[in-house]
Amino acid sequence: MIKFVVIHLLLHYTIYFYKTTKITQNLYILLKKIKKFVAKKCILNFTNNPHIQKMAKYIAVKSIKNIQVLKVTDVLFLESSGRFTIIHLKNKKSVIAYKNLGFYEKIFENKNFIRVHNSFIVNLEYVFEIIKDLGGYYFMLETKNIVPISKRKFTKVKEYLYM
Repeated sequence: MIKFVVIHLLLHYTIYFYKTTKITQNLYILLKKIKKFVAKKCILNFTNNPHIQKMAKYIAVKSIKNIQVLKVTDVLFLESSGRFTIIHLKNKKSVIAYKNLGFYEKIFENKNFIRVHNSFIVNLEYVFEIIKDLGGYYFMLETKNIVPISKRKFTKVKEYLYM
């Protein structure tokens, strides 16, 4: 926080001399970039705090027409669709979001969600059973949706579920 205050003061001091020299102009640009970097770092530290993440019960999702606010507990699973993510909800509706699956993997990291496939993240609260088939393993959800588990991710699933 002290670094941020010092940079902030330097930035405003530089603005006073902005019109006088080219060197100060370059310094101003540099300090502005440093200020943005420090601010982003503070925000990341805040959002990566596990206590803050567990408190979040809602998520804002930017979709085609609007920004929808969804309850985290209503999300069954997320499916990748290129650069978009399809969020499947408990009420059998789905929302197409403009962020990729990796973005949501970070958000749902400490919220009982697990990435089980390159294209799927599952809310473990709704898992009914694990099906073993000739093709591999699958999650059967309470809503009768079937989500594949990749061979690479199955070891992670076993560790998470203490199998």
